[in-house]
Amino acid sequence: MEWVRANGAPGVFLLVALENLGIPWIAVPGYIVAGEIVRAGRMSFWSAVLLITAGHMTGATIAWAIMRAGENALSRFFLRNKRLERAHAWLCRWYARRGPTTLLAGRLLGQIRPWASLAAGMARVGVIPFLVFSAIGSAAYSAAAVFVWLTGIKIWLWLPQMRWLLIVLMLVSFFGLMIYLLVKFRKERREVREIEEERSVP
Repeated sequence: MEWVRANGAPGVFLLVALENLGIPWIAVPGYIVAGEIVRAGRMSFWSAVLLITAGHMTGATIAWAIMRAGENALSRFFLRNKRLERAHAWLCRWYARRGPTTLLAGRLLGQIRPWASLAAGMARVGVIPFLVFSAIGSAAYSAAAVFVWLTGIKIWLWLPQMRWLLIVLMLVSFFGLMIYLLVKFRKERREVREIEEERSVP
């Protein structure tokens, strides 16, 4: 955290970019410091959103390009990650149903975002759909993240009696989404397995 504070905007940019290369949660200190910079008046809200979005798009584009280029040393390294395998399976299923708009969901869901661009490259998503939908999703997520952080800090400082509620809401939203995605993933995997079993029956 202190390293990010010492480096300011470049530190925020770097951590956000690294998250999109398959390193989950590393961007959290970047969001916190970006909020601190805005609160200190050294950067406007929309400048912070632009900074974080640029970090997302830089890391995401590098990850997408690595995987779309085909087999290479970097792609083999990423393919060792089981979470990437699951993200790729999720992306392929949703892309078949909903097309390029699936990339929006990949940018908005924190549990999937670190591997979404790698999976998009594996799925051979075209450059224009990838850049357009990833930019829209990244900008929306960045704006929401900075806004929620700033609002949370205001509540934390101005209404100390409401801190317990803020903590509960954060825990429920985070773990609730994780549980929902896990249940949905297992349900879809079970459906796929049943279909494969039916096809295998002579």
